[in-house]
Amino acid sequence: MKRKNFSATAIKDFKCEQGKTQTLFWDAKSPGLGLRVTINGNKSYIFETKLHGKTLRMTIGNIKSWPLGNAQKEAMHLRVLTDQGIDPRQLAADKKAADEAKRKKEQLGKVSFGEVWIEYIDERKPLWSEQWNGLLHPARGTVAIST
Repeated sequence: MKRKNFSATAIKDFKCEQGKTQTLFWDAKSPGLGLRVTINGNKSYIFETKLHGKTLRMTIGNIKSWPLGNAQKEAMHLRVLTDQGIDPRQLAADKKAADEAKRKKEQLGKVSFGEVWIEYIDERKPLWSEQWNGLLHPARGTVAIST
């Protein structure tokens, strides 16, 4: 492992080794923080550690979007989580699922009975005759389903 003292100017000079598709450099000051340099010249901060006996490697982000200080703080945060036995990938997946559930719940509260009724009628229309249209559509309302 190549350990280097990362600085904003130093990481700009890091190059991919000849004949390889990517080269990894590791920060001497921030345990687990690395820099992936690809053959195309793309550079991304990464974090690597062991969790439950297996290697865990995550991309933190592109050096253009992440200042070095922020990447070091993120690596420290990820290190704290993994030292506590928490998988940051699972934590992110749980947060994403919770956000999606919250968004769906909020969206459900915005749907009115009338909107759902129109969808229901449209789906069932081939099975019914036209005589029901005049009776059913005036009865729909704007009351939210969640109430």
